Amino acid sequence: MSVIDELLDLQAQDSIIRDLERQVHDIPKKRKIEKDRLEEIERELQHAKDAVENGERSVAGFQLEIDQQKGQIEKYERQRQEVKSNAEFSALGRQIESCRRVVSDYEERIAKARDHIETAKENIAIVEARYAEESAAAEGYIASLRTELLEAQHRLNEAQAVRDEKARAMDVPEKRRFVGYYDRLRKKYFPVVFRVRGGNACPGCHMVLPPSKMQEAQRNAKLADSPGKMNIVACDYCGRMIFK
Repeated sequence: MSVIDELLDLQAQDSIIRDLERQVHDIPKKRKIEKDRLEEIERELQHAKDAVENGERSVAGFQLEIDQQKGQIEKYERQRQEVKSNAEFSALGRQIESCRRVVSDYEERIAKARDHIETAKENIAIVEARYAEESAAAEGYIASLRTELLEAQHRLNEAQAVRDEKARAMDVPEKRRFVGYYDRLRKKYFPVVFRVRGGNACPGCHMVLPPSKMQEAQRNAKLADSPGKMNIVACDYCGRMIFK
């Protein structure tokens, strides 16, 4: 196998590794998205429960106000039985009416609060049912992601071992400069190695190269089985390695 073919083979293996690395990297993201979705439902459920609790607290507060106002009414009623002038009787009557208006106002507030409480309780039931369904589905999905991650990590380790073996096969003096150049550039660009099959454009950046560059690439093709006599032919613009 020529050094060109070996580089292309190494690059193909790196492509497999990159895909597996992306998969290993993306699976935890998918798992987090699923957990975040469940947490959003939990927040919605807690919001509905808080609405019930706040509503019941409001009702209790309103009822306390009503009880206090009714106590005032009873007090004013007793006082009216003891007054001796019409003016005092009328004044106490106005106080009683004022208390009754306050009672009526709080009774309306209680009615509205109880409506909100009932709505919130209905919402709780709906959200709890949805959460139970979504949670069961998410549990299965997350379990499958866990299995997928383990399998992907195993395949990645195997692919890396194959890659190491291919790299070791090229660890000879006449090939090291090619592998070294490839390894440096692949951190910036990938793919790194391109076979130019027609025209004078770099397949990587699509810039037109001078004919002399194509002649160098053609010369390398003829010397592919003698890497010690080959030059590294790279695009003048992006630095990617090219072969004819």
